[in-house]
Amino acid sequence: MKASQSLLVNFINDFQLEVSGDEAICFDAAVEFRAKGIYRKLHSEVQIITLQNTGVSVVYLLHPDINKLNIPDTFPFDPLHFVYLKHSALIITGENIDYGEFSIRLLLIDNSCSEHTIAELKAKKLN
Repeated sequence: MKASQSLLVNFINDFQLEVSGDEAICFDAAVEFRAKGIYRKLHSEVQIITLQNTGVSVVYLLHPDINKLNIPDTFPFDPLHFVYLKHSALIITGENIDYGEFSIRLLLIDNSCSEHTIAELKAKKLN
């Protein structure tokens, strides 16, 4: 993982997040989604990768029902939309058609993903 953005690097280092075999960061988090009049909380594994061709880091929420809940699941790093509260949370803000402005707070539960998720991510990479 070559997260060049210092905010993400600080988050990764402060929580000692583990790099899986495919150079991705994977961890378990409580995800709090807030939009006008809406609050949803769920546990999800989260993946952070850096795209080799652009160097842009991307955060993915891996919960299987995230699309059913209409929660965005892919967030390319943009310093205007990411905030790191030291040793507390990573906050992502944005706007979409369904909710307008929203925020997602990632609260670390475990600094690694399950073996099952890591195996699935490796299998997807091979396909």
